[in-house]
Formats: sequence, C-alpha cells, structure tokens
Amino acid sequence: MELVYLWVEGYKNIKRQGFNFSPRFEYTFHDKYKEDGTLEENCKLDIIDKEETGEDYLKDFFGDNINVTAIVGKNGSGKSNVLELLIKIANKYNLLNTKCFFVYKKLEQLYVVGNIQLTYNYLDSSFFNNNDDESISWINYSYSRNDIHLKKYVERQSIFNMYGGNNIWKHTQVYNKFSNILFALEKKYKFNTFLLKIKPVNKNILEEKDLENNTLLDDETIILCKEVISSFYSKKQRLSINSIKNITMESLLAHNTFLLFVTFYIMNKDYIDLTKEIFVHIIKDIKSNNSIDFIFENFHKILGEDNDFKIYFQQLKFLKENIDKFIFDGKEFYIWDVELSDMNIIENIIENTKVISGIVDRETYYYLIESVYYDFSNNQTNIFYNDLSDGEKEILKISIDFLHHLDFNSNYSTFIFDEIDNSLHPIWKKEILKILINIFNEFKKIRNEKRIHLIFTTHSPFLLSDLPKENVIFLDTYKKGEDSNQKEGNCKNVTDTTDINPFGANIHTLLSDGFFMEDGLMGEFAKGKINEIIEFFSGKNELYKDNERKLKQIIESIGEPFLKDKLLKMYDKKYPKSNEEKIIELQKQIDELNNG
Repeated sequence: MELVYLWVEGYKNIKRQGFNFSPRFEYTFHDKYKEDGTLEENCKLDIIDKEETGEDYLKDFFGDNINVTAIVGKNGSGKSNVLELLIKIANKYNLLNTKCFFVYKKLEQLYVVGNIQLTYNYLDSSFFNNNDDESISWINYSYSRNDIHLKKYVERQSIFNMYGGNNIWKHTQVYNKFSNILFALEKKYKFNTFLLKIKPVNKNILEEKDLENNTLLDDETIILCKEVISSFYSKKQRLSINSIKNITMESLLAHNTFLLFVTFYIMNKDYIDLTKEIFVHIIKDIKSNNSIDFIFENFHKILGEDNDFKIYFQQLKFLKENIDKFIFDGKEFYIWDVELSDMNIIENIIENTKVISGIVDRETYYYLIESVYYDFSNNQTNIFYNDLSDGEKEILKISIDFLHHLDFNSNYSTFIFDEIDNSLHPIWKKEILKILINIFNEFKKIRNEKRIHLIFTTHSPFLLSDLPKENVIFLDTYKKGEDSNQKEGNCKNVTDTTDINPFGANIHTLLSDGFFMEDGLMGEFAKGKINEIIEFFSGKNELYKDNERKLKQIIESIGEPFLKDKLLKMYDKKYPKSNEEKIIELQKQIDELNNG
C-alpha cells in the first residue's frame, strides 16, 4: 500500500489540512462549510495524475516499488499527530469525532478510506479495514503517547516490544534468516556465536541504604554475610573476587545465589515469617556447610509460595544444572557459547535466564541483572556485539526491525518512522535512508513483488538532503490572528509556500534556513556573550570597562570569520592602537610574508 493523500477536518492540532504523500498525484479538496461550521456532504476531491497528463515528475526516484516521504517541522507542528491518525484509521479505531479520509494506491488503482462523504474522479471506494493484505508498520521502539490503546498497538508493531523487551531470541531468528543482508550492510555485523556471560554480583549491595540513609542490614549481619561469601572461595580466590581470575564457576554461582537470598530477606522481611534470628541462623548454617547445594536446598524450604522470587531461584538453578557448559574468558566473565544456528538451544537459554538478565522488566532485585549478559560474537574475527559503538548497535536494531516487518507483512506495506533519527549520530542520520533502501533492494532478491512506502517525521535536515522537495511535507504552526478559522499553534501545511529544495543541499545551508532555525544556528550562550559585547561597544553596559584584555580574548575566540572581523574593528575603534603598536603589528606581517 502506498499512501498518496490525507485530509483532516479536525484531529488534535490539525484542522482543515490536506497532505500529499506522492509526487505523482496532485490533490485539491474543495471543502465547503455550512453556517454552523460543519463540513458539507459530497465536497469534491480533484485528482491530477501526472502519468496521464504527461507532466514531468521524478518517477521511481528511489528505485522500483519504493516511495519515500518526509514530514518536517518544528516541535509541536503536528508531525506525530499526522502519523498517529494514519495508524488509527488503518486499525479500525472509532473516529466518530474525527472527520478525515485518506487515499492509497495499490498497483495502479486508487482507493479512498474515511468517514467524509465526497465526490471524486476514478477512485474505487473501498473499506481498507477489511483488506487483509494491507499493512502499516510503525518502526519506532521508543514511541510514547498518552493514548494507551494506540501505544499498545505501536508497541506490538515493533519487534523490540512485540516479543518482550530486547528479546534476543527473536533478534537472533531474524538475524540468522537475513545475516547475508546485514553483513553486506556492515562487516562488523557478521556474528556466528551466541554468548551467555556471567560475572559475580557486587557484594557492595549488602551495604545498600534506604531513603533515610540507613543500611538495610545491621553491621553485625553485614560482616557475617561477607564471611559467608569468603567461605565460597579458597584463600587464593579471595584475593581476586573483584577481578574473577582463578574463581570457579561453582564459587561464582554460590556467590550470586547467596546474595539473591539476602536480597529476598531485605526486601520481604516485613511481610514474611522469617525473623532476623532465623535468618542469621540460616546464614551461619550456609557458612558451615559451604555448599551451593545447601543454599538451594534452604531456598526451596524458605521461599514458600513467593512465585516472584522463585523465578529468580529457578533461573539460577538452571545455571547450576548447566554449570559444565561455562568456560572462563580469561578476563571478566564465565561464558556459555552456542552457535547461532542452534536456535533451540538459544531459545531454551534465553527462556530460562530472561528475568535474571533483565530483558524482562522487573524492578525487584534489579541489581542482579548486572551479573548476567547476552552477547554475539564472530569467533574468527573476535568482534563482539557489545564492542560496537552505540550508533552501530542502533542501526543494527533498526535494520533487524525493518527486515522483520518486510518479511512478516504483505507485499504492499507502509512503514512509519517517527523521528527515528533522534538517537543517531549525525553520520548515521545521513546514512539511514540509504541503509534502508539498500536493505529493501537486497530483500527484493528474495521477494521481488514487494512494494513499500517509507514515511519519516523529523525536524532535522540531515535526512532531508536525500529527498527532492516533491517528497517532503513542510509543517509550521498558525500565528495568533493569522487565520480566523485556526487557533494559534494549529498545524499549518506550508509545503507550497516553502522555498526550500533540500535534495543534494549542504547540511549547513539547510540548517541556516529560517524554517529549521528561526533564531539562527548559533548557540544561545554564545549569542548572549556576543550581544553583551555589542551592547558594551554601543554604551549600553559597562561589563568590560576595566577588562580590555578579556574582551579581546573573547572576540579572538569567535570561530565565524565575518563576525569576528566586525567585532575586532569595533574594538580597534574603541581602543585605538598607538603608533608603536601599529609598527609592531606591521613588522609581524612583514616577517610572516618573508617566511613564506
């Protein structure tokens, strides 16, 4: 499905606005209103198809079967509201209080969907909600909205929420299926091994304090607990508890399990039938027996029906049952490594460690997740996923999400990216569109009938320099008193009146345009400093009256040449050089010329 036009009579800050998503078509909706301000029925929608009129437009600019649209505007201009409404329309939301319609193209036929009666030329009226092979996918796992129902839908759309947090197992499934595509994208993305990594929980949690800065355990109990931990290790091992060197996996697991038991007592002592005396007695028994089996045996007796805590206990028990699978990496972790192709084993590992690893969100016993990690590696190049930069990880996650939906959805799909570049470094902002198009082109070698429409929202010009103006919707907001039918702050589509052609434009040129930076590019702190200097030269303040040297230092530190030169001239006018200073300055220039 390719979205080509949207008209909104009223939704949040969008009122009586139309949005064109296709460079091939031009739309004019002749909205007329009754005396009471309501929209008349059967208003006319005029459509011009440039294919039929022979008018020039950039056909297949991004390649076969792909269209790209960016919605750009400052914060609050309505970008996300447009996308939110599209999602609601496409997913059977009750829109009785929202008059709107949108037009989409499937193959060479146009269809209209909405709750506004209108007349039009050559469109087939179709009810999109009953068309099962159409889809809109929201690719943004950091999305947040007040509308709880919409938020749940969006969360279900993303692989990162659809399968639970950062579900490593599902990521691995998608990665295995499309590893060649991801490797072609970045050589560092070639992994062949899944790793479960364990290290000791920091024993400093014994000395954690409450909100009133009191330790949760008394000093005597803390000392006893530390003695128990030491008892798990030989004398040689005790010297290296913090560095893990020479520590056995059995000692490490006893360490972590014991601290989990202590944590359970701290957090539940006011609610369970376990007095301090009994707790201390159990600790002393553990110290005497010095056995991980004894710890597990006592846990089983004490836990009772505390299912929340039992999950942690059961997952630590899973590690104990597979203790022989772990080997020390020589640095920081005990590692259980599995070939990425062994998906059944990986699924079993993740299912039995997902709570203690932290990928399933549980606030209780939160610090235990600092001891269990997942990772991917290439055992030939010795490259690890966790060694990638934040930007490289972000691009890999976006790519996996995109590939999942390409594979999962129908042959006609619209993908929505709501300010997905916010978390990316400028280098990746410039790359993101090319990356997604390259992934799609590789995917088409598998399913060549696939057609997609990528819709981005952004207030950054980095992405825009890849797009012709015909593929950009520019949004602004109405000023007070600008239009009697609009409130101040309402969304205003200014595409037709915006004189910006972003394609191939220099980023600095785009940033300098008032559409993106109403107050210019300069930081507010620097602007304030410079304004202080200008006002000083104008006699409006006396900030630098007794500090000429500091004034000149600030001026000479300015990076913009024209501004710096103008301020230096103002400085020289206020503080004229003596003849001796002029001679020294001229001699310096002569020396520089003579020295080449």
